[in-house]
Amino acid sequence: MFADACEKMMKCTRPVISSTCTIGGDISSSVGSFVVVNPDGWVLTAAHVIAPYYTYRDDLQKISDIDHFNEENPSNPRPYQSDWLKAHSFWWSWDGVAHNDIKISPELDLAAVKLVNFKRDSVKEYPIFTDPSKLRTGTSICRLGFPFVNVTSTFDHNTHTFTLGNEMLPIPFFPNDGIITRVINNGRTSNGVFDRMFLETSTPGLRGQSGGPIFDKHGHIIGIQSRTMHLDLGYNIKSADGKIVEHQYLNVGVATHIKSVIEFLDYYDIKYKSEADDDGYRIND
Repeated sequence: MFADACEKMMKCTRPVISSTCTIGGDISSSVGSFVVVNPDGWVLTAAHVIAPYYTYRDDLQKISDIDHFNEENPSNPRPYQSDWLKAHSFWWSWDGVAHNDIKISPELDLAAVKLVNFKRDSVKEYPIFTDPSKLRTGTSICRLGFPFVNVTSTFDHNTHTFTLGNEMLPIPFFPNDGIITRVINNGRTSNGVFDRMFLETSTPGLRGQSGGPIFDKHGHIIGIQSRTMHLDLGYNIKSADGKIVEHQYLNVGVATHIKSVIEFLDYYDIKYKSEADDDGYRIND
């Protein structure tokens, strides 16, 4: 059912790798997903995929504050925390591509990122966002992203740069399907701007699919993958004395609802193609 839709979405869905190095020297990398929204280089992903960048900025300020204090108090210096980030980098699927603007809503777990040095011909087909009013419980969906990847990188302390292991590239796509089970409406965001709406799906999102698209059989985006919830089934395995020895859960996916996604894009004047506008890009009223 989703072969054609997957082929379409693979043209605009890409992996992003986030790499960090702490003061203590620990290096880690993780992969997420993003959707290229338009030829201007705007992409959508989950806010938590972008979170290490903000942690890095906060930690740099802490390091700077301690540097300043220690310069003025050399006889009583303050220590750094070993888990503070001293370096961070995103790899946006193409070498030489960086970002220069981020619009983020942690309450929606949604972020729009403006890429620089992005070549519009590197994406052969841009996505179509579905009409929110058409979504119904039971609708078949598919999710796309980049799980089951062992992401490794090294850090050069002299040049302050990360190098990714070439053995993992190119990162393969992984789709999984399901249905819409529920719509979750958490009211308005704290600033009153967006509806905090999410889609629950019968299958879980996998690590590496965060920020990737949820789409229908036509290849139209209906949500952006956010997280996985674990619902207690109540069929817990018990020992002879009645103690629970194993909990049984249903793992369901949660995606930012297309209604909230469209409100977010409209608010920041980011152009996109809607289901009712297949001939070009526009900002929906």
